[in-house]
Amino acid sequence: MGIVNIGYTTITCEECKKTVTYLATSEQEELTKPENAWVRATARLVQNLVPAPGQQRPSTHLYCGDECEVKATATGVHNVPEPKKIISGVASAAQVEQAAAAAKAAEEATKALRAGAPVKLG
Repeated sequence: MGIVNIGYTTITCEECKKTVTYLATSEQEELTKPENAWVRATARLVQNLVPAPGQQRPSTHLYCGDECEVKATATGVHNVPEPKKIISGVASAAQVEQAAAAAKAAEEATKALRAGAPVKLG
């Protein structure tokens, strides 16, 4: 008996976990079904331009549409962590209070943005 290789393809949204699995030979049939229309109509592949340090390929993220992509961006998955800013030398009490106030204002602004509320800058 010979060897028969059967290939399956799975497409899954990273946010809501909506999935389509089909035989590689029946791609056209599966993707034209109404329940799988999201793959052709609204699915999007988001890819970083440069690989992360220590990786060979840039990371990719697949979302079924705008809503899932927006939810994923709210989690901070796409953001590069900012390096810690350290004050060189000795800081005065006024500088420490000013830094704490700025950090608190930034945190409140971030919470307001994620909640959809207006933010006052400056």
